Amino acid sequence: MERINFIFGIHNHQPLGNFGWVFEEAYNRSYRPFMEILEEFPDMKVNIHFSGPLLEWIEENKPDYLDLLKSLIKKGQLEIVVAGFYEPVLAAIPKEDRLVQIEMLKDYARKLGYDAKGVWLTERVWQPELVKSLREAGI
Repeated sequence: MERINFIFGIHNHQPLGNFGWVFEEAYNRSYRPFMEILEEFPDMKVNIHFSGPLLEWIEENKPDYLDLLKSLIKKGQLEIVVAGFYEPVLAAIPKEDRLVQIEMLKDYARKLGYDAKGVWLTERVWQPELVKSLREAGI
């Protein structure tokens, strides 16, 4: 049987200004359980994206979760995929803003011990002009 490669990617986002209880419920019902289950399957590898507002909330409210992410990254189970920090449609904002927002999220990835090289395109909006910006951002 021919072997195929499958990329399993997860997108985790909460918008800026969302209610704290929404973050908490999503964390308890989704974000935390997913990583705990992933930890039980060391051969499973996942690409994952977190938006900036969600990472800020996690850092402030659930810092132990960051340790879990770091552990999974170190084991080679997680690949962090970045985007614009505040989840903008990159093709709709000026180039300078694109670069700053991507760098902000890359900084979070570095805090987790990961040098992000992949990108999540918000709303999957693509424009050819993004190639140059992504290249400049080190993606």
